[in-house]
Formats: sequence, structure tokens, C-alpha cells
Amino acid sequence: MTYKALPRRLSLARFLHCMGKTQEDNTLETRRNALKKTWSSILIGSALLSTATLQAEPSIDVDATVVSNYVFRGTDIHQGKFSQDGEKISGFNMAPAFQPSINFNLDNGMFFNVWTSFALTGREDKDTDGQYQYGPGGATAANILTPGVDLFTPAFSNSTGCTAATGTTCTSAEVLAAVAAGTYTAPGFYNERNGLRRFDEVDLTLGYEVEHKYGTMSGGIVAYVLPNPAAGVTGADQYTEFFVGFAPAALPGLGITYYAEVNGDGAEGTTYTYIDYGYDIEFSDSMSIGLGVGAGYQVQNQLQGWRNVDAGISFGFGDFSVGVTAVYRPNLAFFDSDTAGKNVPAWLANGSTKFDGQVGDPSKTTGLANSYINSLVSTSIDPTGGFTYTPRQKLPSVVYYVSLGYSTSF
Repeated sequence: MTYKALPRRLSLARFLHCMGKTQEDNTLETRRNALKKTWSSILIGSALLSTATLQAEPSIDVDATVVSNYVFRGTDIHQGKFSQDGEKISGFNMAPAFQPSINFNLDNGMFFNVWTSFALTGREDKDTDGQYQYGPGGATAANILTPGVDLFTPAFSNSTGCTAATGTTCTSAEVLAAVAAGTYTAPGFYNERNGLRRFDEVDLTLGYEVEHKYGTMSGGIVAYVLPNPAAGVTGADQYTEFFVGFAPAALPGLGITYYAEVNGDGAEGTTYTYIDYGYDIEFSDSMSIGLGVGAGYQVQNQLQGWRNVDAGISFGFGDFSVGVTAVYRPNLAFFDSDTAGKNVPAWLANGSTKFDGQVGDPSKTTGLANSYINSLVSTSIDPTGGFTYTPRQKLPSVVYYVSLGYSTSF
């Protein structure tokens, strides 16, 4: 039985993707520029020192992995599956994804990686509110028809796709013109924009590594792309990060990687630093156990702290592996979808802030029956309609997932 640290050559490219992402907020532009210049200087300076480019035979690494859920930097990317199913959000989400990748290693230290993720379930949009609407989208006040009024004599408002010359109600002629133009949306039951295909992803990484007697320096750029962009997805459909990393020779298996977002989704300047350690126990040439731990610290607009702490174990059988990873989320503000600040007394109106870790409970907020019950509670508290009751739940502090993979090199 042999004990050894995990190799760093491929781990950097894989760590770009194994912990997942969320849409991040801004940090100060001056902070981003300063950090970017500092790390660029370190990378260039280290290359001018007594370094040697990693010399290795050109190779191609192929990996095909199925995960029970796509988790990135602590974020449950497929959390929308709970809303599709009308279930309470929990730490284990059975929303599998297929995540193949290919890595091209050149003999001059450069590498190019293509990593992808495709949802295997819940791909299509689903009607989760069961309400009669003017068109696709959520059950907003402007989109829901009033039973007994709009249900039989719907007001042809601008939301139906026609444009009223005066006011907000279209004439019959204007409706017919919209029908002829193909822009008219007839009232009916429409799906919400919640299909998990909207979170399919293709990541492109171009990187370079140099070896020094003190360790290995790495740097590069990652472009994250959502190939199925559509209205209803939070954030833009692409963004870019620069990264630099260092793996000390004195501590095999230890690494630190720094990421800085530079464009794309309004979160320019967000930085993320990940420290990880991996260890491999080999029982034979075809059987091994891999152990890994890591922690990520994020800085963004009005929020910074430890975002995720990860621990995983994997069992290798030849080219196949099976593993389980647990992710502790010490600061739920990174994952809370609310926008109100921590000093806002939102709870007075049954609201929620970004810092309380509370979100709407899908098991009590989706579906026509829940909507009816919640509306009765709201009107009983305030008949004037000034109060909206929303059942909430605490986000789980720990999420975990299992994986089954195959990898080979040639």
C-alpha cells in the first residue's frame, strides 16, 4: 500500500470546475485593478527567475463524470428542481448532470481544457403555479387573469403582445394585427422559466504552468458560457475569470488558487481564493482512495467571508472512480436569493433579508393550492392587500453529492 500526494498537473484544471459557481456581486473597481496588477507582476516575475517550464510529453486527458447534482463553490446550481417538484430545499438534491471534459497538455507547460455540464433531468420548463396567465413567466399580479373577470373577458393589455395606441387595453383591430404579426400571446396555462437546461454550461480554460525549486506557479483564463440563455436566468450568459495558483514543493498536495472576475454578469471585481489539499492512498496499480479538503474565501460587493468548506473521498478502480463530497456553507448570505440588506426590518412585513438564510419554501409556495392558502392568510392579516404571506425555510448549511466517473489519457 502506497501513500502519496495527489499530482498537481491536472488538479488545477479540475479544481476550476469541481466546486461550482453562483452569480456574484461587484467589488470595488480599484480593488480589482490593484489585485490584478499585483498577481500579474508575481506571475511574470516568477517566470523571469530561475524557473523551468514543465517538460512533459504532449498528452490528452479525457474525463466523463455523472454527478447527483451540480454544486459549484457551495452553490446548488440545480436548486430549481425543488421548485419543479414542489419539495422543500434540502442538502441532497437528486438532479443529476453529465460533466465530460477534455484537457490538452502541451510540452511547453500550456494546457487547454474544455469542461461541460448538462442537466439530465428537469430540463424543460414546467408550470409550477397552475394559474391562468397572459403569457409565460411567473405568477405576477400583471400576468395573472382575475377569475370571473379576465377569465371570460380578458383585457387585451400590452402584456399579451399587442400594443395599445392609447391606454393599456388593445382594441379588437390591434389584437388582430398582433395575431397576424405572430406577437399575440393568448391567455392560458403557461410554463415558468425554470428548466434546468438553462444552466447547461461550457467552460473554456487556457492555462500555463512553470516549475521552480520552491514549487509550481500556474496562471490562465477561464470563460464560463451558458449555451441556453433565456429570460428568467439570473445574471448574464457568460463571464470570465483570470486565475493564478501556487503549489509549494515542500508540501506536496497543497495548493492555493486565486480567481478574479473581469467581465460579464455585473459582478466584475469579485475575487475567490481557494486553498486545497489532496492525498492519495494506493493499494495497487488499479485500486486507490483519494482524500481531499478545501476552503474558499470570496470578496464581493458588500459581502466577504468564507464561502465554502469542502471534504471529499473517492475510490478508484482502474480508470473508474466513485466519490462523495460534502460542502459546508458557513455564510448563507452567499446563497440567499433575497436582496434586502441586513439592517432592513423586512420581517415586519413577512419579508426576508439576504443575511438571514431564509428563502421561500417550495413545498408551501408552489402550486395552485398553496397559492390559494397563502392568499387567504394574507387577506386575513390585511384585507387591504398590503401584506403578502410567504412561507419560508432555512437554507441547508451542508450540501453533498455523489459522483461516478471515468478518465483516461493518451
